[in-house]
Amino acid sequence: MHRMTGKLNLELEGEAKWSNGIVGAALALASGAANVVLTAIDPLSKGHKYNSLDLSRMHQETDLQALRIFRERRLPVFTADPNVAQSIDLPLWEPRSR
Repeated sequence: MHRMTGKLNLELEGEAKWSNGIVGAALALASGAANVVLTAIDPLSKGHKYNSLDLSRMHQETDLQALRIFRERRLPVFTADPNVAQSIDLPLWEPRSR
């Protein structure tokens, strides 16, 4: 994450941690991925939607910061969700025609 964002984050508290999806995106970029397409990652979401435990997201702000840095650095990070693209100004992935 430090290499891709320029930020040192020891993740000592829950609110300081990045989500696994954002870390995965950074690892893919650092490994030379041509493009990274995020799905089911909405940093403006208040909770987890994949189960019924109604847990709140603790890494909302850190994920949003990382995505803004990716965008500012013009890294090839996209979202597959039109609502996320619009709300956080992340490019929408447009798959090529076959």
